[in-house]
Amino acid sequence: MKGLRILDEDVIEDEDFGSFTVKSQSSEGVIYTVQTQSLSFWRTTKRKAEFKKAHKLFNTEAERNLLRSSLLDRPKNHLSRQLDDGTRQTGNFSGVASTLESLDQTVFVESPFTVKLYHMKSIDSNLSSDDFVKLKLKDPGFKIGWLYDCIIYSYLVRISKAMHEVKIIDPCISQVIGCPNSDILKNENILDYEKVLIPGNPTGVHWVLLAVHPKDMVIEFYNPASNRLENCYHQFIAHWAKALAKNTKSKVSQWKVCVPKHNCQIDSTSCGVFICWYSEQILSSVSTNASFDTQLFRVQMYDTLMKFGGRTFAKENC
Repeated sequence: MKGLRILDEDVIEDEDFGSFTVKSQSSEGVIYTVQTQSLSFWRTTKRKAEFKKAHKLFNTEAERNLLRSSLLDRPKNHLSRQLDDGTRQTGNFSGVASTLESLDQTVFVESPFTVKLYHMKSIDSNLSSDDFVKLKLKDPGFKIGWLYDCIIYSYLVRISKAMHEVKIIDPCISQVIGCPNSDILKNENILDYEKVLIPGNPTGVHWVLLAVHPKDMVIEFYNPASNRLENCYHQFIAHWAKALAKNTKSKVSQWKVCVPKHNCQIDSTSCGVFICWYSEQILSSVSTNASFDTQLFRVQMYDTLMKFGGRTFAKENC
């Protein structure tokens, strides 16, 4: 783990992920941040664009907007808000934490998890550079946009709260499903439920979802990166099939595994968001192959969780 390296007061290098966070200031005096894989490319591109702008090569409003959008990500302290046409802006919707200590404050408890403010920050994929530095100090493994297990579990519990026929399995259980002599479902009667949702991270780097229909003995597998069942997930599914068969007093061979066609992520950090979206679609009995706006869905997740336990608190500490 290499961590952060401050190159100068306006440039921070994330050596773990090979990227840079750079502060910049527009002609209007507004401070922006931009994340880039190549610092030299960013500087070169920025100089070229500023030269063209200074020499009035960008004359139309459309050209000026193109210039800004290609170089600058989001204004610092830019909060999500309703626009005049009713649409929602999604840049840095979680605000900016006032101190490093505030990130460790409890927002709500969803047993067995205590959800902290820094956990909630994982939902926001447009964090300010100030927040990013604090979050990396708080948790060196923090990655922008990558959801913590407590966030995924809490969201699934909240959206299924009124559905007594639905069971949400704690993601931590999936990490011990293959342990010898484990009987993780011993206190449950899975046949009491119409649907059982099992989020898991069996590879340690990617979230997947199992949607179980106990009465039909069907296990649906959802991988945000693919519509295929890769070999690396065979053992994970086999362990769960064995646990489900034991709980329902059936044979493993009676259980069927299928991969319903589903929408896939196009980035490297939204797998947890897709798991939550699949779950919401499954609970509503609608297609998982539809398109959706991941940024707006992140805002929805944040609002849903804050509505139940921390909106006022979070605003006071951001």
